[in-house]
Amino acid sequence: MSLANDLTLTIHFVGLFMGGASAFGLPVVGALVDKAEPAHKPVLGQAVKPLKRIGHIGLGLLLVTGVLMATAGGVWGSGSSLFWLKLVLVAALVAGIVNAGKTGARAMSGDTAAAARMPMLSMINIALVGLILIFAVLAFN
Repeated sequence: MSLANDLTLTIHFVGLFMGGASAFGLPVVGALVDKAEPAHKPVLGQAVKPLKRIGHIGLGLLLVTGVLMATAGGVWGSGSSLFWLKLVLVAALVAGIVNAGKTGARAMSGDTAAAARMPMLSMINIALVGLILIFAVLAFN
């Protein structure tokens, strides 16, 4: 493997770690905000913005490096069905992140129905991350 490929894979893993920190951190902070006294909610809510930013940067790194690796590896035309299923799951995750971001913003502004949906959206997105990892290992092993 060339140095460029090694560096791209390393950056891809950094994006994965950043996305994971956000995927697991945001639901924890959200649960704390829900249970906090009203005076403490704004302080806890301040943790949401940097976690979201870390997650968005991580997702961007994953998308860019994933495209680079797939292009360099010649996977686009000859990818296995597991690779294509992984890409469908990635698209679902991106849609899930957008949905969770919009729902989370409504929840932080006091929408109780949105707040009630957040735990399920978080669990779906975490499950998608797990499935993407499984299919990535199967597709590239």
